[in-house]
Amino acid sequence: MPDFGRDEHAEALLTSSKARYGVISDIDDTIMETQAWSLRRNIWNTVTGNSATRHVFPGSVAVLDALHDGVNPVFYVSSSPWNLQDFLVDVFTRNSVVKGPLFLRDLGISDTQFIKGSHGSHKGQSIDTILAANPTLPFALLGDTGQHDAHVYLDAIKRHPGRIKFVGLRHAGPVDAADEEALAAIQATGTACFQGEDFSQVDV
Repeated sequence: MPDFGRDEHAEALLTSSKARYGVISDIDDTIMETQAWSLRRNIWNTVTGNSATRHVFPGSVAVLDALHDGVNPVFYVSSSPWNLQDFLVDVFTRNSVVKGPLFLRDLGISDTQFIKGSHGSHKGQSIDTILAANPTLPFALLGDTGQHDAHVYLDAIKRHPGRIKFVGLRHAGPVDAADEEALAAIQATGTACFQGEDFSQVDV
């Protein structure tokens, strides 16, 4: 029998009227090292580590804090499944990562496939949802080169003309010719773009 007398609490983000822009950030290899670009390494890191041992990139924490600036909303989009939510919240809390809603991936069964949606489609749909919920704000997108975030962000720029003002990509894994092409296409749109080993080099 459900305990209807028990109090339940949940946090919600209400975007401030003082916000100048929003931030959407990937998690794996953007904020926290997982080596998601290698299935073998990703699995090893997942099963052998815990929230206290996970390495979080200081430069990423710092740039998120600077972009947040106490008022600008920060959202996190990842292909990690929902059952890692508590783990990710613990990692973020331990490392003083800016709080924000998590958009994680549903690994349930759909009509046509075992895992619902691809990495790119999940991330793209989540970006669309966030922008629709904040129609007056431009956005900065942070990601990495390990899972072809440049392609996802280029598509978002095309779907939302004028809404994406900055793209930052941390180098993780190999940067192939397709990534370079997508990065060049992002720059050709006039969108400010950074790519490098560490976000501490970003001038906010």
